[in-house]
Amino acid sequence: MSMLTVKNVKKTYKDGHPAVNNVSFELKKGECLGLVGESGCGKSTLARCILRVESIDSGAIYFKEQAIEQLNERQLRPFRKNIQIVLQNPTAALNPKLKIKDSLLDPYIQYQNELTLTHFSYSSKDAFVKQLLEAVSLPASIQSLSS
Repeated sequence: MSMLTVKNVKKTYKDGHPAVNNVSFELKKGECLGLVGESGCGKSTLARCILRVESIDSGAIYFKEQAIEQLNERQLRPFRKNIQIVLQNPTAALNPKLKIKDSLLDPYIQYQNELTLTHFSYSSKDAFVKQLLEAVSLPASIQSLSS
């Protein structure tokens, strides 16, 4: 089963500028995708379309085989907790006043009632952060540094 399917998505701005032109891809559970391109090529616009912050002109986007265009406002909130944008500007994505540990724990604290972290076994928040860092080959010693 696909986690995310994007089929022939097109988005044009009001001035006629095509922001996203016929983009398609499929992500299965456990897969990652990085969108790479020059500034202004439509990466962020596509991410906003996937979150349904912006509407698409044509094509379709499915999350777990559910068409996101059919989600009502009440259904959008839990959907958006499962799909999140990682911004291309790291200074906009991380708060330099927070320690790395706090930045990593924030999503868990925000969504802990809705997350099932079956691939992590942990006995404390410290152990959880340590496992997150190890999963991406970073030393646990950086968790006390500022992000």
